[in-house]
Amino acid sequence: IFTSSLTLSLILFSLVLMGNYAIKGPFWALVSERLPPTLVAVGIAAVNTIAHIGTGLMNSIMGIVKDYSGSFPISLLPLCMLTFTGAMIALYLGRKPTLPKAQKVQKLV
Repeated sequence: IFTSSLTLSLILFSLVLMGNYAIKGPFWALVSERLPPTLVAVGIAAVNTIAHIGTGLMNSIMGIVKDYSGSFPISLLPLCMLTFTGAMIALYLGRKPTLPKAQKVQKLV
């Protein structure tokens, strides 16, 4: 949304940042949940490294697409496709089924 209103821009940027930071907790919890406890630190480091490499590559790809198309909105399409792919992978992985607390206690006894 293009606007010249400072108030509306501030509200929209705030909403975007809230959405951006709201996903961080569940994302890292998903990583920790899917890996064995001995590999959690290595897994988090690997995910973080791949994310930084992807960020650098995506900046280059967006610049190349913008140069060829001349349109900034079109240059965002690869980012949209990457985000959609990541969301589909997260939905596919889902959550591991966990036992209710009562069953965990019975299993230990």
